[in-house]
Amino acid sequence: MELGQCECGAFIFQVGDSMYDISTGICRRCGEISDRQYLINRNDFRWLQKGQISTWKYRSFCAQCGTDLPQEQANNVIEVPAHMLKKDTSEEEIIALHKRFAERIKKR
Repeated sequence: MELGQCECGAFIFQVGDSMYDISTGICRRCGEISDRQYLINRNDFRWLQKGQISTWKYRSFCAQCGTDLPQEQANNVIEVPAHMLKKDTSEEEIIALHKRFAERIKKR
């Protein structure tokens, strides 16, 4: 089981082990994989806390911080943005990764 949340913590959820990792594109600016998503079986997904939702067309966002939220798809699958999951990455590693991407963009 893993936990996930939006940037401000208004939305918190739990996912089981049925995650399938997909990548939907490559960032044109920095050349890295972007829009990484996980597909999760509906039965392995549970909301622990729900904040206020803003919906625009087909996507939903946290009304407080603007984080895109998990979306239910066809065939009992939930699409979860990878950045919402608390993986085994330390805060220092995340900051270093962000700085590396920022430096690459500045050089272009």
